[in-house]
Amino acid sequence: MKRTALALVTLAACAPAAPPLPRYGSVPAFSMRDQSARAIGDPDFRGSVWVADFIFTSCAGVCPLLTRRMAEVARWADSEKIAPAKFRLASFTVDPARDTPERLAAYAKENAIDGARWSLLTGEPTAVERAIVAGFKIAVSKEKPEPGERADTEDGFAILHGTKLILIDGAGSVRGYFDSDPEGLRALETAAAQLIAHGGT
Repeated sequence: MKRTALALVTLAACAPAAPPLPRYGSVPAFSMRDQSARAIGDPDFRGSVWVADFIFTSCAGVCPLLTRRMAEVARWADSEKIAPAKFRLASFTVDPARDTPERLAAYAKENAIDGARWSLLTGEPTAVERAIVAGFKIAVSKEKPEPGERADTEDGFAILHGTKLILIDGAGSVRGYFDSDPEGLRALETAAAQLIAHGGT
């Protein structure tokens, strides 16, 4: 073996292990429907490392960017040849009254979302709000829009919601909240790879 290669191997062997990721509680129990109208809940994600975000299909603000960021994460997983069974994505609608499975299916088609890895989830509004706000600790609110701004709901309100991407391990523990900017995405991918390398937890 050449000296350079031997030195790299030695350095890799001596490199300190990455510190364990923090734990921020457990994923809430939920039962929803995906873009194919299939029933899906928290037990369906057990054993997989996964990322959650929060959007709605009629959003003209941050949601399209969040979907693009999640698509980048999906492409990263594909490029690393990580099987969907080991790494998944889930987007929860914050407008479940209008985001039916049919609307989610259309959104999935518009954004080339692969349902084998990425689930778009909707359900009974109270249950969705409970899972997002009380479970994932993501703020969601409805407010009157500023003059000149568009309303998101039929009754004239704008929907405001958190923009973090949440990393969950295979045991259902929340392991990180990441910004949806390029630096946050890289940090999320590094953390996800760390969990996957350790069997999901």
